[in-house]
Amino acid sequence: MTAPVSIVAAVLGLFWSAQARVTGTVLGQAFSIPVLGIVAVVVTLVLLATILFAVRALVRDGLRLRPRMAGT
Repeated sequence: MTAPVSIVAAVLGLFWSAQARVTGTVLGQAFSIPVLGIVAVVVTLVLLATILFAVRALVRDGLRLRPRMAGT
């Protein structure tokens, strides 16, 4: 796919996501959630998991969050 086609597809997908809503019923209560909101939550959770994984890997590899005192 060429760049202009990809950009147009992304804009159309964003527009569709902003208009579409997921509806349902839980315990007799109707709800409606925009698809774009679901996408935002998923992206946020993935970024948070990536950051936590990176921090864990850095700490395991010996990253010291507190500097050592001289002479100790």
